[in-house]
Amino acid sequence: MKKSLGRFLSEQREEHGFTIRALAKYAKVSHPYLSQVESDLKVPSSKWLAKIAPVIGVSNKVLLEYAGYVESEPGVKEPLTEYMVEVESLEEKKLVEDYRSFVRKQALKREGTNKKAK
Repeated sequence: MKKSLGRFLSEQREEHGFTIRALAKYAKVSHPYLSQVESDLKVPSSKWLAKIAPVIGVSNKVLLEYAGYVESEPGVKEPLTEYMVEVESLEEKKLVEDYRSFVRKQALKREGTNKKAK
């Protein structure tokens, strides 16, 4: 059985080293609302999910599937991010950590660009 959207978001946020406030800030969403989504108290819009997806490094389609907006393709297993959490070899772990580091740097870069534009 597939985990809930809230649990998936919470796990991805923690894997990337974000607090709820930090993720909300980078994604430009309300942190109380993000908390409610992670607790499965609210079902976010597809527009809201599109703001979160790039910050945690998953496709919008993955989040839409977890939210129940689109069906998973038959025969397709859990998304790549599910696999990434359970990597075995040191090489895989290094690749995953490099990817997560890249995503964090991109989020920080976007934040810096947005501050300069103001």
